[in-house]
Amino acid sequence: MLRFHCHFVALTTWLLLSHSSMAQEIKPPTSTAGKLLGGWLEFMNATDGSPANAFNPAGFRDKTDTARSSRIEFRNRGREIFGSLKLAKILDEKEREIAVVLSSKKGQEIQVTLFLTPAPDNLIEAVKMEPYRRSTPKGPQPDEQIKERIKEIMERAQTAGFSGAVLIARKSEPMFAGAYGLANRSYNARNTIHTKFNLGSMNKMFTAVAIMQLVERNQLELADPVSKYLDQSWLPKVDTDQIKIHHLLNHTSGLGSYFNEDFQNGSRANFRYISDYKPLLLAEKIDQTPGSGWRYSNTGYLLLGAIVEKVTGDSYFDYVRANIYQPVGMTDSDCFELDTPTENLAYGYFREGDQWKNNLFLHVIKGGPAGGGYSTLRDLLRFSNALSGGQLLSSENTRNLVTPKANSPTYGYGFEIAKTPTGLVAGHSGGFPGIESHLSMYLDKGVTLVILCNADNCMNLVLDDLRDVVSSIQN
Repeated sequence: MLRFHCHFVALTTWLLLSHSSMAQEIKPPTSTAGKLLGGWLEFMNATDGSPANAFNPAGFRDKTDTARSSRIEFRNRGREIFGSLKLAKILDEKEREIAVVLSSKKGQEIQVTLFLTPAPDNLIEAVKMEPYRRSTPKGPQPDEQIKERIKEIMERAQTAGFSGAVLIARKSEPMFAGAYGLANRSYNARNTIHTKFNLGSMNKMFTAVAIMQLVERNQLELADPVSKYLDQSWLPKVDTDQIKIHHLLNHTSGLGSYFNEDFQNGSRANFRYISDYKPLLLAEKIDQTPGSGWRYSNTGYLLLGAIVEKVTGDSYFDYVRANIYQPVGMTDSDCFELDTPTENLAYGYFREGDQWKNNLFLHVIKGGPAGGGYSTLRDLLRFSNALSGGQLLSSENTRNLVTPKANSPTYGYGFEIAKTPTGLVAGHSGGFPGIESHLSMYLDKGVTLVILCNADNCMNLVLDDLRDVVSSIQN
């Protein structure tokens, strides 16, 4: 769901689409809200220079030239993707808002809500646009119906520009796996179910498992201070004396992110090994007493990777490969070096205006403990199966990963957690320009959902609908 004030334009809203099967066009109500809706719709369907442009300054509260230009740009982008729009259904009308469904010439459905200023002005204050989601069946559904719903969701998403891959598995076995879009736009190479996608922050799960394995082997303790393992070349001892390993795991250390100005201005080729990041931590300060609050921290997970290296004497990458990937058969997962050819690797793409750009010059040359590794649908299912099956950790330590902590109710150790109507859900998401990733393990239901995208604004096309599907899968 996206809400924007009309002087602020989010062009990605136009990608949140679904197929239309609405009835014939209807007319707006004759109320004040209805008349404003009619004027707004006429404006959205207008071409530059048409009389409908007069509505632009007249109908909105913000009449500045900047706001007017932004709205026209938004309208023009919408016409490229939608074609014309028509009013298909009135959902709700109140004194200061009206919610409707629009259908497009190209077959999409969009829910639009106009928010109005108080009388007597009665101008458009804000507009909220989101995909129109029809009601879906509740309760368990037959497998064939489930698979048909997934197919419909993915066909809609592909039409709207989805690029990536999706897997849903029950009791360790895939029910659905599909790939869409292009892995490499320069060579028109398509994504497949075997494509390696960048995981973003999902690597934090592997780092947390590695730390818990060392705990299980009595090689470290969660209450150990960071200063026991890392010297002052990383952070001042006055800070690392206070920060415990468990603070790093659940983002309560008070540290922030090494994606700072020095990183932005430096060469990405400088960051290949964990120790290469040390210069980025020179200005790092803890902003709270460790354990007193939650603050997402990439720096914290970088330090966990350094601790793995200190304790084991191996590189972080070798340890994860030998103790997590290889034992469970994750043969297509690793922190690959992007200046070395890797088979079936997807490039990430983001939009700059109307042009697609790849993210190779934005990303580090090699991912690490906080994110940036690569994996596939099947490898992430293998990870999910191994974790729930006790192959990587004891049941006690596995539960510890997905149990809420003090001042961290929705994040355990390396895993996002949520209590839902379908039971406990654990996993992680990741994001970066051109990267969106998601793993949900429905631990009580025995279902795994994996979504990997190599283009911006794809996750919103499928995530909510696929979660609905999961809730309907029979145990």
